[in-house]
Amino acid sequence: MPPAPSKLTEQDRLRVATWIDEQLRKTACSGEAYAGPPVTRRLNRREYRNTVRDLFGVDLPVSEIFPADGSGGEGFDTNGATLFIPPVLMERYLEAAQRILDTAIITPPLQKTFHAWELQPAVTPGGATKRLLARGEELTASVSIYVDGEYDLRVSMERPIERAVAVAVKVDGIEAAVLNFQRYDSPGAATRSRAVRLGRGLHTLAVQARDVPVEVFHLGISQRQTEPSPERKALHYRLFGIEPGEPPLQPRKAAERLLRTIARKAYRRPLEPGDLESLLKLYDRAAERGDPYEERIKLALKKVLVSPDFLFLIERGRGQARYSAAEQP
Repeated sequence: MPPAPSKLTEQDRLRVATWIDEQLRKTACSGEAYAGPPVTRRLNRREYRNTVRDLFGVDLPVSEIFPADGSGGEGFDTNGATLFIPPVLMERYLEAAQRILDTAIITPPLQKTFHAWELQPAVTPGGATKRLLARGEELTASVSIYVDGEYDLRVSMERPIERAVAVAVKVDGIEAAVLNFQRYDSPGAATRSRAVRLGRGLHTLAVQARDVPVEVFHLGISQRQTEPSPERKALHYRLFGIEPGEPPLQPRKAAERLLRTIARKAYRRPLEPGDLESLLKLYDRAAERGDPYEERIKLALKKVLVSPDFLFLIERGRGQARYSAAEQP
């Protein structure tokens, strides 16, 4: 239905329109240059890439990880109404953080040996140099893998005298290899290994007797070493100030200095009480479980890279810096 006839006369409408126009001009000219609080938005892909490059020297191919930034119809990739973080994007930020840190930080190759008394089911520490495994029984050990790659699983056991034997090596309950030991003429230790590919995370290794009982000395794992490129070594040295694999004289103090520097730059503001403490708690937790120094730093820096203080451009009042190098092309 058409609208009802207006009760305002043409003269009244003109007077109201004139008053609105005068008020807008008056406030625009006499008011301060402040348009109200801005919408908090996250870094777009360009800003994220630039910031990561400034912090760690890593040029991350963001187009392969993050979806295109929304423009809201205006064509600008800095529209706060569209630069929010849905759950799927948060998963991408976690993935990107790990990728950045694995590129910038070189973790020493894993070399670990579980002796007979360290394997599960447990026995008195140091009380046995070898463990008897009945047919079908297995011994297990848990190991943390820090870098995706090829690893050699190694079993050392008493030489079989009467006949050749075979043992199975399992990873997370799944048989990964069968190691064959030929018959020997004299007792002693024999060692066999097999290469498997393992992903980052906590894994359970096991050795299982197959056809006959065997006596196991130890179960070991070794990462197949590949020489890091000069570029990666340079990134590591830029961050730590020491060569890869070289431990600092005072690890926790060195970690505190490094985390304070990176966090202050990443958050684009001075650190507040509690910022550094929360990062050092993660460092200490990783140290307690026996992680290498480099992995302790990675865990703390991963928190920095997924923090709202890093991912969002937050207005903190007039007179304070709003943007960092993220805005640079």
